[in-house]
Amino acid sequence: AEQKAEQMAEQVAMLIAKQESTLVRHYYDFRRALVDLLLTLVDRCGLQRPTVYMTLNLVDRYLLLNHVQDNGLNLNHRLVALAALRIMAKYNETFTCQGFSCLERLVRDWGFSNESMLEMEVQ
Repeated sequence: AEQKAEQMAEQVAMLIAKQESTLVRHYYDFRRALVDLLLTLVDRCGLQRPTVYMTLNLVDRYLLLNHVQDNGLNLNHRLVALAALRIMAKYNETFTCQGFSCLERLVRDWGFSNESMLEMEVQ
């Protein structure tokens, strides 16, 4: 009975390790896509590169404390990323009308309301 319990414990440990490995791989895939997306947005909106680094830091810190319910870079992840970008742009950028309208256009293009963006910024 002891040997069987040890075997079951080993199997459970292997399953947990495999699941953790999958979660870590998923997070790195998400982060890679997020970096690509943010660099594209920064170039498109004429923002500074340090804004990307501060945005990534903010997203990482948010995701450590909150679980976002999608796989890949879906709507909730985009909402988090775009809200973080808006916060950091407000902090780091000297906005031109063009830069601000670019971010507002992204909010609309991705199907978010101003209310949902403001709510995410507050979180």
